[in-house]
Order: sequence, then structure tokens, then C-alpha cells
Amino acid sequence: MIIDDNFLDQEEIKSLQDIMYADPNSRFPWYYDSVKDLSSMPQFIHMGFEDEREISPFAQEGKKILEKFCKKNNIEIFKIINIQANLFMKDNQFEGYKVSNTNIKEPHLVFLYYVNDSDGDIVFFNQRYSEWNKLDFDKLHTAGKVSPVSGRAVVFDGLQKYGELCPTDNNFKCVISISFDGKIPL
Repeated sequence: MIIDDNFLDQEEIKSLQDIMYADPNSRFPWYYDSVKDLSSMPQFIHMGFEDEREISPFAQEGKKILEKFCKKNNIEIFKIINIQANLFMKDNQFEGYKVSNTNIKEPHLVFLYYVNDSDGDIVFFNQRYSEWNKLDFDKLHTAGKVSPVSGRAVVFDGLQKYGELCPTDNNFKCVISISFDGKIPL
């Protein structure tokens, strides 16, 4: 796992905030992701890249920050799988995690970029994808956590299971999520 708080300058951080939520003239399109099951929390999403094609011009912003992070941290990018923006809404009623719903069974990396300061940590579990369907949620073993800080990014093994905690103090948590084939230096 690689965590980096300093790969973007303040102007780049502010620009992403303006594009995604701070500037009302940006008209960034968010789409409500209806709650599908008890492990979901209220959120809006925006798909930028999926199925080997650009869906939205936002894909270029996602690629730009991923490439900058990877260059600074000597991570190779072979292929981008998807780019998605997530806007998790405050919910004092939701208890538990929004568990990652990995449908990518091959080894890959996940890049998460926090657009704003918020509560609602990401919690990593010791279990991996191959073990996931056999798990009892009450028996998950926590391996660590990362707090959402504006400008912070983390890259980790995409087969490692993780869950997002819902913001309860802040009104929202904005996260850019990119799955990609790549290689972290040893």
C-alpha cells in the first residue's frame, strides 16, 4: 500500500474540488446510486471510464491525477480498467461499511483520491477477494485504515477487501476511484 498526501499542489486540489462540487457553474453530473442492499450507503456516482472506453470527459482528469501519482511513486500503469467518482452522503442512521464490490477477479490495483476533508475512513481487511464470499461480516479482521484528507491518495492491491465508513459529521465525502493493471515497485 502506498499513501501520498503531497503529489498534487494546492491549485490542482482546488481545481478538482471546483470541477466536482465547489463551483456551481461546473455542472458536474452526479447520478444517484440507489441502495441495493444493507451493505450500501447513500451515494451519488459519476462514471468516467468503463469497458475500455471513455464515458465522460472527467476520465481525462482521473487519468491525469493517476499518472502524476504513479510517476512520483514509481508505479507502472499497464491499463486503466475504470474511473469512477463517488459522493458519499452524510448518514447518521447507517451502521457498518459500504463493502467494496469487486467484480474484477484478476490481480489489479486500486487508486483512491480524496477530494475533500471528511470523516468516514476506509477500512482494510486481511481477507482477499477469493475468500470474500465465504466470510461472515462479524468475523472480518481489520488490517488498517486511511482517513479522508483532501489531496490524499492511496494505491493498494485490488483483491484486498475494504469498506468505506459513511460520513456522519461531514455532509459528504468525495472520492475518485480508479482500478488499473499496474505494478508497484518492490
